[in-house]
Amino acid sequence: MRADDPEFRDDGVPLKPFTVRFSNGRTALGVRAEADRSPWQVVDSLHLQRPKRSITVFGGAGMMSPATMVAIKSFVDEGLAHFAHAYDVAIIDGGTHTGIMAMIGRARSAHHLEFPLIGVLPEVLGHIPGHVRQQEQADLDPFHTHFVFTGGERFGDESNMMAGIGWALGGQRPARALSVIINGGEIVKREAHARAVGPWQMPLLVLQGSGRTADALAGARAGSEDVLLADTLEQGTVSFVSVDDGVDALWAYLETFFSF
Repeated sequence: MRADDPEFRDDGVPLKPFTVRFSNGRTALGVRAEADRSPWQVVDSLHLQRPKRSITVFGGAGMMSPATMVAIKSFVDEGLAHFAHAYDVAIIDGGTHTGIMAMIGRARSAHHLEFPLIGVLPEVLGHIPGHVRQQEQADLDPFHTHFVFTGGERFGDESNMMAGIGWALGGQRPARALSVIINGGEIVKREAHARAVGPWQMPLLVLQGSGRTADALAGARAGSEDVLLADTLEQGTVSFVSVDDGVDALWAYLETFFSF
């Protein structure tokens, strides 16, 4: 973390987890937590073991070609999901049934993998099964194991909580918490910058070749007039793995990073 990290509230009043029940019969443990709530308290309320290594995934799947989608699916399925299962690593993402988040959930379910998969999103933007759907609410991914519903009205307002949960799980050790950038638009660009220079600072692994923000970061290594991209690379700890390098390259990086 940085010295200017925000203070989080822990008033001693325990958060009350509840069961999220999906139409496919699956259940997940959920909790509501204001943006300033201590992520350690959130983790404890969800009965998550710590310290535990964590990967926080920021990204989307916008404007991907069919060939890139196939490569990303392999990266997520045989890469992130199977790695998390093999080494008992928690994965944190946005929790909706879209894009990269749905890929991770499907991979976990299809291969009967076991690892905590924690979705974090503003409550007003996610439709909790059994509740009246509000306009433009996204479906939750039914294969996640835990959900944290935060305050905020826009996607991105939950970003610091996502990273805070990654830190809390990792026991405040940088070598236990990693952020992964896959594709992504403007929100992900801001999230990458925040993780590089702002609260809950942590190393970034960028999937080069996945498009948009990930590729913009890769291209910015040769220089960029984009202040956020340049600042992310200059001040952050940023590594790259290319989709062309295959899943083995991802495993090699992750095993080295987490000291397995």
